[in-house]
Amino acid sequence: MGESTNRIVVTPGFAGGRLKTFNLLLCALHSSQKIGAGQVRLVLNENLFGKEDLRFPIQNAHGDVVYLDVPDHGQLSHGSRAAFQNALGDSLPPTAEGEAAIAHMLPAPLATPLEAAQKFWADVFPGLSIEAIPRGAPSPLATTESPGITWGSARHFQTIKELGLSLPWIFESERRCLQELVPVPAGALGEATEGLRKAVAAHLAEVKKLSADVDPNLIGAWSRLRRKMRDDLNQFAERADRCGGSRSGIQRQRVHALTQALRPHDLAQEEHLSLMSAATSFQLHYQDQNRCLTSLVACRGPERLLRTN
Repeated sequence: MGESTNRIVVTPGFAGGRLKTFNLLLCALHSSQKIGAGQVRLVLNENLFGKEDLRFPIQNAHGDVVYLDVPDHGQLSHGSRAAFQNALGDSLPPTAEGEAAIAHMLPAPLATPLEAAQKFWADVFPGLSIEAIPRGAPSPLATTESPGITWGSARHFQTIKELGLSLPWIFESERRCLQELVPVPAGALGEATEGLRKAVAAHLAEVKKLSADVDPNLIGAWSRLRRKMRDDLNQFAERADRCGGSRSGIQRQRVHALTQALRPHDLAQEEHLSLMSAATSFQLHYQDQNRCLTSLVACRGPERLLRTN
């Protein structure tokens, strides 16, 4: 009996496409090595290339997942390639990994998406069997399997720990994470300040009574003392509120950046984020198969959240 072949049929995508293709290949290669399931073949079907492939999803430097419109139907001229490269550089976080990913993934001028995808995947997975189906040729159905993998960097795991979030909240929604945020210290500080205000008022009332017994002329000095203490307490409370509001805003921004990275718009990362963005922002070493396979094997838990570094 001949060796079976695991065929993965996908769109050629653009500049590495979405994470799903990489995840499918990684899982297929792991299964092939693990159980001797036979050869893995990537089928790049140009008939599957459509409008969604021309909306390139990245997480920008502000933590928002945005879509860049790919010009020239993905077959970039010299000028449009340079313009798109500049748009990527302006949008993606400025990292050395980002510069390398853009240089490696962005197709050469005038290369069709199918031609560029063949070259790219052959470079990422040396020895991989690749079949190219041009537009108009008999078309096999696309692979519907979803690996369900989510990639996260050490920075993401640290953010989860620092904010006291749990993975089920993250995979439910950004809104759930915001609801579960632990209040910033200024909230407790505000309560303590209000308690101090009440205690000071009680003590001042007692001092007023004693002052009147000693010398009624002290009441004027007591009034000035009360006014100054009230003003100082009010200024302190206002500053604490501003600091608390600022810290709360910072926390909410961190939640937004985290959840958008792992669950863009509360949707599956592998369907709604590009491989280029993961390489840039998460330090996903997509050219190091052994490293990625080690992360895949080590993954535990229903969320299948894998570490990139």
